[in-house]
Amino acid sequence: SCGLHNIVYITFRRIYINRLTAGSFWCINIVMAFRKLKNIELQLFLEIVKMEIEQVGFIGCGNIADAIIGGMVGSGYIKSEKILAYDLDGAKAFRLSATYGVAAAKSAADVVNNCKYVFLTIKPQVYEAVLDEISGFVTSAHCLVDVAAGVTTDYVKKQIGWDCKVIRVMPN
Repeated sequence: SCGLHNIVYITFRRIYINRLTAGSFWCINIVMAFRKLKNIELQLFLEIVKMEIEQVGFIGCGNIADAIIGGMVGSGYIKSEKILAYDLDGAKAFRLSATYGVAAAKSAADVVNNCKYVFLTIKPQVYEAVLDEISGFVTSAHCLVDVAAGVTTDYVKKQIGWDCKVIRVMPN
């Protein structure tokens, strides 16, 4: 397992979710998570982000994707042009594009082909179909980030068809 994956796991494990008072929108405040990291962890993470993250992808553009992207872009640690998003409902991807300046992908396979880190921010009931669609495109260079409750990393690996890199993130 690559050290970057451990750093990403540590970082996202420490993310706090704040509920905004206006409506049901959830916002992940990555800056607060970074403040909780030890200085050496933070410096190492920032160096890795600068050197290794070429493109981050999101399959699914609902509230969780919105919150994570908002935290990434708002914190300034990942620029919006390094984020690619896809949703079956094109209007959701367009909304994220208009809000944060991220690029909208044409398909889930397009996200995997262009991104090393792919967040699976989809409902658990569509995991099987999405994983079947992307399984032929996932390589050893990819890291999938599983965000759905009730979907295990073993399930993701089984659906992809081999022991790929999967990080589990529980944002609640």
